[in-house]
Amino acid sequence: MNSIVDKASMEVLHDPVNRNPFLKMLGPELVESASGHSYFIQNDYPHIRNIYGVAHGGVIMALFDAALASAALSRVEFTMGIVTLDMSINFIGPGAGRLHVRGHATGGGSSVCFCEGEIHDDAGKLVAKAIGSFKYRRKKPAGNDAAARSD
Repeated sequence: MNSIVDKASMEVLHDPVNRNPFLKMLGPELVESASGHSYFIQNDYPHIRNIYGVAHGGVIMALFDAALASAALSRVEFTMGIVTLDMSINFIGPGAGRLHVRGHATGGGSSVCFCEGEIHDDAGKLVAKAIGSFKYRRKKPAGNDAAARSD
């Protein structure tokens, strides 16, 4: 699954991977995004590895950006767009193999959301931790491709 769909109208509410060409190239899978929490799985692909054979730090950062923003958007039931204000990441261990990325909204108000997240490998070892703040904004009308990408 890579999108959140309104079951009544079948409207796609949230599709962060397919709406973002960079994320699509990385290939994460959105497993869940609801009630201020998100969960992505990133399979191991040669194009995401650094010279040491583990996930590149930029990939880790992009995964956190997607997971934390997704958690923040789920907090407002995907009714808003979002932009990243800041994000701080602590790299703790190598990101080898498949990665499990979790984001959690921890607070904020109607315009800003604070989030944190963790990435673990398949063995449960902690790879990295992140905190970030995200600003909600009105969604752009459909059809304005570049401007409509708010997730």
